[in-house]
Amino acid sequence: MGDDMKNIFNFKSIKTAFLVLLVVPILSILYFSYNYLKEPFELLGKMGAVEELSELAVKSSALVHELQKERGRSSGYFNSQGEKFAKELPEQRQLTNDKLRDFMSLLEIFDAESHGKEFSKNIGNIKNMLGKLESNRGTIDRFESSASQVLGYYTNTISAMLDNVNLIADLSSVNHDLFNTLLAYKNLLEFKERNGIIRAVYAGVFGKDKFTNFFYKRAIELDAEAGLLFENFQRYATKAQRDAYDNTVRGKDVKEVGRMKQFALDNQKSISFGIDAAYWFNTITKKINLIKNV
Repeated sequence: MGDDMKNIFNFKSIKTAFLVLLVVPILSILYFSYNYLKEPFELLGKMGAVEELSELAVKSSALVHELQKERGRSSGYFNSQGEKFAKELPEQRQLTNDKLRDFMSLLEIFDAESHGKEFSKNIGNIKNMLGKLESNRGTIDRFESSASQVLGYYTNTISAMLDNVNLIADLSSVNHDLFNTLLAYKNLLEFKERNGIIRAVYAGVFGKDKFTNFFYKRAIELDAEAGLLFENFQRYATKAQRDAYDNTVRGKDVKEVGRMKQFALDNQKSISFGIDAAYWFNTITKKINLIKNV
């Protein structure tokens, strides 16, 4: 052994030399183990975040579903000046309140900041908007403001809640199939939301028994938006998912919704459609529930 090698191991005690000889390989093992295990641990962290956000998405979706129904009944009530949905609206508000409590209870223990500033800011915005729900209900009950403003509150709140699905998709890059599934799910949720707005618009139309220029233009826009979202769902969904939709969202209620919509559009200048707002609401709600079940 040369002088240089002797100097390297020239420790004053055998104990020190032994520790060095022991620690060096252990550190090497830890270094290579870290690099080998780093990616799996990062994957587990991402999947854990996806699971947590998915739980939030489930609670959020349940609340969105009730807010969509409340928006529709509020539209019929507001536009008919209380002649329609006077009994159904308070019942629907109670259903919304139940899901709202579930959602807010989850947020109390949910660490929004751990998912980034954008997500945390969005959650804060949602809380703020939901905090105005009772005030908006009071405006509806007093028939104040305009239909577009009081109903727009629901649409803006629902839109903010649906944005959370995008954040789940951002984390899904760990799995290509999961990414496509989430994109399909996002577009299906948005498609369901457009059907919810369509429900509210036509509830107002049939409540008034006529088209206003605003509602007619909005009805045309909504049909176009819904069509595009459904095309996107078809693009990203698997064959099994597309088949599930086709086998679920069908039947007489789906056809009846299409018939009533087309009749109203074809006779937009008619002085009376002869379609009961409550019948429309209940029929399209059955269709939307089928979409929810996909």
